[in-house]
Amino acid sequence: MEKKLGFFSMLIIAIIIVVGYHHFFDKDKFEGFEKEDCKYVDIQQLDKDYEDNEISAEEKYKDNFYYFTEEITDITKSDLGDSYLTLRFQSSEENRVIDIDAHFDNDDDLKKVTKGDLVTIYGQFRHRTIHDYMNTLNTYSFYHCKMDVH
Repeated sequence: MEKKLGFFSMLIIAIIIVVGYHHFFDKDKFEGFEKEDCKYVDIQQLDKDYEDNEISAEEKYKDNFYYFTEEITDITKSDLGDSYLTLRFQSSEENRVIDIDAHFDNDDDLKKVTKGDLVTIYGQFRHRTIHDYMNTLNTYSFYHCKMDVH
């Protein structure tokens, strides 16, 4: 009886993991967007809004489509196979930076750029990913990104 209970527990956990993965990471269900539909976002203001009141900022920005322009700081592929650019903004506060992780659905555009290129990113804002409690870094994530290289 205990072996059957253990097997069914493991089966249920496996099902939850698979369903959870597809719920949060299934890119096939995204229908896309047009660059023209994106609104300009001032990254300094976004960061200030999150610092002032994270709950209000989530409600204001989450899942909306924006664009912004900055130089590429890093080009990365995560262990999960997610490709993204990092763009670093200097905060209006001294000794503090704001990183934006711009996640792309495929690697094609990322193969055409290098660190230091000036790009305009268009994408769906997701959330603040990292909040450093020493107040030196905040990281925000945009998904389904497209870009123009300048």
